[in-house]
Amino acid sequence: MPRSAGPARSAASCWQPGCSPARRTRRLAAAAALSGAALPLATRCFAAAGGRAGARVGAVIFDCDGTLLDTETAYLEAFNRAASQYYQGPREDVLQSPQSWGRDFVGRGNGSAIAVARFGLGCTAQEFDARWTRNFGEIIAVPGSVPLLKGFDELYWAARAHGVRVAVASSSSGATLRQKLSNLLLAQSRAVGTLADFDVIVSNDNVTRFKPDPEIYRLAARTLGLPPEACLVVEDSLPGVHAGKGAGMRVVAVPNPYTAAQDFSLADHVAESMLEVVGLL
Repeated sequence: MPRSAGPARSAASCWQPGCSPARRTRRLAAAAALSGAALPLATRCFAAAGGRAGARVGAVIFDCDGTLLDTETAYLEAFNRAASQYYQGPREDVLQSPQSWGRDFVGRGNGSAIAVARFGLGCTAQEFDARWTRNFGEIIAVPGSVPLLKGFDELYWAARAHGVRVAVASSSSGATLRQKLSNLLLAQSRAVGTLADFDVIVSNDNVTRFKPDPEIYRLAARTLGLPPEACLVVEDSLPGVHAGKGAGMRVVAVPNPYTAAQDFSLADHVAESMLEVVGLL
């Protein structure tokens, strides 16, 4: 179903070359007033800081799951299927609820090892991961079957209008990340048409330590050729926020229903959607 741009189109129209940060904020405020909407949270923070958010943003680095795409529901379903297949006891002992999923697994790159150790599953972490990945692949096989989250297109357009690079740094394997981006994001986005529209894509295949360790974000910055302080990270989970801040970057948290209860006080800003992040560029 086509998604209406609505107020987002008005916000995106503020991003023209030569438009100063302060002027963009005034335009966004005027658009919000005309529509009867509140000025977005991230933009209010931006305005309160006098139209500045520190050093100039040279790159926006996105997490994928739960940030770009609403994949957490699919991951949870695939995980519960795999855990039930390997667990020898009552099925309900290993089934994760949305709350426990968000608390214990979202944003971590070692969920298979956690599951095998915690539940005493009759398999290795590698075997569990293979089953979990296969289950997930079946769920997302249909292009566009998992929604693209609000504001990605507008934030991508805003970044490109200002010469800001765009990257993805995900806790997925490389193959799974490419599948998600190709089958789900490219199938729905109006802003990107190929994976080459991202300047850098890095996954757990490229690092030895996973989020909340900052290695993946440090690698992304090095590959982009930028200092960490020039990078703005967009994350949905506390492990991801820790990873971005540990790398010396500014971090915007955009919680989803699985992570909304987490304490995001470490983040530089907390936004309701990616649309609100445009005011920080």
